[in-house]
Amino acid sequence: MFINTNLSAIQSSRFLAESNSLLTKALSRLSSGNKIVSPEDDAGGLAQSSKLNSQVRRIDALVQNTGNLVSFLQTQEGYLQKVSKALDRMSELSIMAKDATKNSADVSLYTQEFDALEDFIDNVMNKKFNGINLFSDNPLTVLTDSDGTSKTFAETNLASTVGRGNGEYTIELNFTGGLTDDQKNLFYSAANRWQSIITQDLIDSGGVDDLSITVNATAIDGVGGVLGNASPTTVRGGSPAVTITGTMNFDTADLDSLESDGRLYAVILHEIGHVLGIGSLWSAQGLLTTGDGPEYIGTSAVA
Repeated sequence: MFINTNLSAIQSSRFLAESNSLLTKALSRLSSGNKIVSPEDDAGGLAQSSKLNSQVRRIDALVQNTGNLVSFLQTQEGYLQKVSKALDRMSELSIMAKDATKNSADVSLYTQEFDALEDFIDNVMNKKFNGINLFSDNPLTVLTDSDGTSKTFAETNLASTVGRGNGEYTIELNFTGGLTDDQKNLFYSAANRWQSIITQDLIDSGGVDDLSITVNATAIDGVGGVLGNASPTTVRGGSPAVTITGTMNFDTADLDSLESDGRLYAVILHEIGHVLGIGSLWSAQGLLTTGDGPEYIGTSAVA
């Protein structure tokens, strides 16, 4: 038996297949722009390349995050510049209103402008950037490199810095947790309202100027019922014997509903009054300017 084998043809066919394989790889590299197209080209190199590509994408994301942070800070700075101008004007108005040559109509106009600027500042406290409070108690934590290293920026709560010190009655709020930024700002606004009502500054006592209130969001009795309670915890000796420190407790079951229907601010004002001792400490010492007696106007106030 004879077997006829064309070795030259077989060898040529093998060389052609190898050439086609190399050509396919070369075309794949040309079309993709990558030196390594599949693991068989260079398994180690492909792993390293994948790692570098992931790192590049993380860096691109960091660049975008940093850009967003810069925009956040620029927006914050813009509002702070406006607030600074408003505070300067309020300071100017307060001095102008004390001019002996000004009549009551002039003073009334100054007061209106002063109140409008105060409302503007209160409004700025609640401004947001993409849903994030611009002025919050919560610090911002930002990644600074692709390895996950982060940097924390201190909180900038505008509400907590308005109407503090400067020889005026000062209320400091200390939150223990459980409140949103918007709810905290309502507490600050209510404290600032009381600061604007009380006309006399007091000597510091135990490092407190003039009143320090601890605010707790805690479970009390469920929905409805007791919304909150408040009381003094330490009182100044001598005269006037008024509150140094106090506590306010708000029921977590009622906070959101109070906020949504617009009653939370009024409830906070009411509870701060309890901490101050309005109706108890103040009345007993004749510190209220009431004329013929305290007046309660409106059905809600009477209740």
